[in-house]
Amino acid sequence: MGVIGQNGKGKATLLRLMAGELVPVEGEVRTHPSTSINLFGQSAMKVLRSKRSVEEEVYEANSTLNRTQVRDICGAMMFGGDLALKKVEVLSGGEKSRTLLGRVLACPGNLLLLDEPTNHLDIESVEALTDAISKFNGGLVLVTHDARLIQAIDCELWVVEDGTAYRFEKDFDGYR
Repeated sequence: MGVIGQNGKGKATLLRLMAGELVPVEGEVRTHPSTSINLFGQSAMKVLRSKRSVEEEVYEANSTLNRTQVRDICGAMMFGGDLALKKVEVLSGGEKSRTLLGRVLACPGNLLLLDEPTNHLDIESVEALTDAISKFNGGLVLVTHDARLIQAIDCELWVVEDGTAYRFEKDFDGYR
C-alpha cells in the first residue's frame, strides 16, 4: 500500500508505530507472529556508523551472508568494486540512503516499511529500487511523494490527514 498526504500529517509516525519504534498513545499495533519488519526511513539512518565501510554496514545487518552475497548487495546499490570500501563518514546523502537500502535488502523480512525511499536518489537508483520492490513478494507500506514510483508499483493508496487514515479510491493523479 502507498501512504500519501501532506507533510507533517503523520505518515512517518505511522511507519514508526508499525515498526515498533514508537508506542501508540491510544490503541495497539499488532502483527502476525511470523511478521519480520524491515524499516527504511530517516529515523533508521542513525544505525549507520561513520567509521564502517558500506560493505561492513551491509554485513552488520546480516552476518549470515558470505562476502560474495554482501558484495552482490553492494553492487546492486551501485557500490561495485572498491566503492564498497567507502566509509560512511564520506558518503553523500544519496549514498547513505543506498547503504541503508542495502542493509534492508540484506535482512530477510516479509514486510517492508519504506519512508520516502527515493529522497536523495538519482534516477538510476530510483529505477533499481522500483525494480527491486516489484520483485519483492512480501508486504509493502510505502510513504512517498514520488508519483512515478507509486504508479510503477500500482499499489492501493491510503491518505493520512487530520489524525486519520482512509483508503483513497482513485489513483495518484486523482489525489493530486
